[in-house]
Amino acid sequence: MERESDSSTVGQVEPKHLEISTEPLSLTATRRSKMVLVQADPNCLEFRPSKWSLFFDGIFVAVFLLLLVWDLFSSHYWLALLWALILVAEFFRIRAALGSWVRLDRNTNTLERRLDREFGPLITLAHLLIEGRDSVRRRLTNVIAIQLLKERFVFGLFQLNVVFDDPSGDRLNLCASRKLDAIRKMGHAIADFLSVPLLDQTQQEKPQG
Repeated sequence: MERESDSSTVGQVEPKHLEISTEPLSLTATRRSKMVLVQADPNCLEFRPSKWSLFFDGIFVAVFLLLLVWDLFSSHYWLALLWALILVAEFFRIRAALGSWVRLDRNTNTLERRLDREFGPLITLAHLLIEGRDSVRRRLTNVIAIQLLKERFVFGLFQLNVVFDDPSGDRLNLCASRKLDAIRKMGHAIADFLSVPLLDQTQQEKPQG
């Protein structure tokens, strides 16, 4: 879980005077899948996997499936094994994306995030024995700010985090993206939806086209 209680700070949220860390939160299972923000109803926002992202994932699977069949018929069994391992890994990645979502619901005053962790092909059997779901449920009224920041690792993705009314400055990651303009748009939408400040700590960065 991406909880944060580090006391290192750079910002404050009025009128709570809570110091908020700018350390990136830990990696999430869906960071390789594009998530989009949709309004399920006037009082509910949701992060869901992008349909286009799933479409291209499907094409990726189809290509490797064809390669697998071709090499099986051509008796290239080692190559067929390689394609099979790639397909298994992709299957669990897509499963993780489909089983992961975030919901901000003013009707029930809840922020709920569910992540399905990714498992590689070498530990497929372990996945069948271990529940890989990470669920977080918090009160929506405990959110006091939306934070945007840039990671200092893994290709420099941009994070969208929520900050809770907690003396430790507790935070939770909702989304990560390579596109600054997209993460800012989602941050503004959520901040307006919750009527809380937006802490844009990516100001030194230029939006990407």
